[in-house]
Amino acid sequence: DQFVAGAASGLAARLVTHPMDTIKSRMQVHAAATERTGHRGGALPRSGFGRNMITNTNTNINAFFGYYKGFGAVALGSPFASGMYFLGYETTKKTLAKVRGDDGGGETTTVAAAADNVLTGIVAQALAGIAYTPVDVIKERMQVSSVLPKHLKTNNGIDYRNVFDAVKTIAQNEGVKNGLMRGYWAQNFVWWPWSASYFVVYEKGVEIFSRSNTNNNNNNNNNNNDDDDDSAQTMYNVSPHAASAFTAATFATVLTHPLDLCKTRIQTMTAKGMNGGGGSGGGGATVAAVIAHRV
Repeated sequence: DQFVAGAASGLAARLVTHPMDTIKSRMQVHAAATERTGHRGGALPRSGFGRNMITNTNTNINAFFGYYKGFGAVALGSPFASGMYFLGYETTKKTLAKVRGDDGGGETTTVAAAADNVLTGIVAQALAGIAYTPVDVIKERMQVSSVLPKHLKTNNGIDYRNVFDAVKTIAQNEGVKNGLMRGYWAQNFVWWPWSASYFVVYEKGVEIFSRSNTNNNNNNNNNNNDDDDDSAQTMYNVSPHAASAFTAATFATVLTHPLDLCKTRIQTMTAKGMNGGGGSGGGGATVAAVIAHRV
């Protein structure tokens, strides 16, 4: 049940957010690409290369589908990866509770709860990353294909026709380790701190909001009729989780975005494109290039 629920929720979320993810990925390679093509990174120009990065200059229907480049990989692999994530999270959480001898009736200290959230996030992401890294590599490359110059693209500058062509081509030309699993550790170093910080902030937020709402409900019991209490209780049951999730996701995204920028370049660009010449194109070189060029 946890696997199916995680898979369904993950796919639904990505269906809604994929256009913004496409724009993000294109903006993350924009500065590096423009530096290599004679334009200085920075604010996006009103026309030409920068404009095409965000919008498509063809018909509206083509522009719409352009935002969903790479979604086929997500649709095929993301449900499995999301299911693995939630399965790993719930399994690790229950295992840690058993190790402590907590049957659910005891009270966990703040430090222990925070440690559990960090560890469960790390384990869940490491497991999901095995399934999601190939999805991410294909998705990212297809998303940025329209904005990267040919000499900075992998696959000798040739765009993939579809997801299946991408899998076949990457496996044949780059292999599994250096191709389909490219950026696995970079992805983990994005999502480990993201997951850890998200669940710590989320769990704490639920605790704080729930405590506040409980106090409000107690105060309202003397002033409201039964119908009002039922309506208020329904709102309070939803609000703590929604507010906590929004706050946690915002905090985690801001915290890890520089690492995500490096991951995108590792997975989509040649070594020359990432660090300006030669080199292995590894994570360290990419991070150094990002810091040196302040992009």
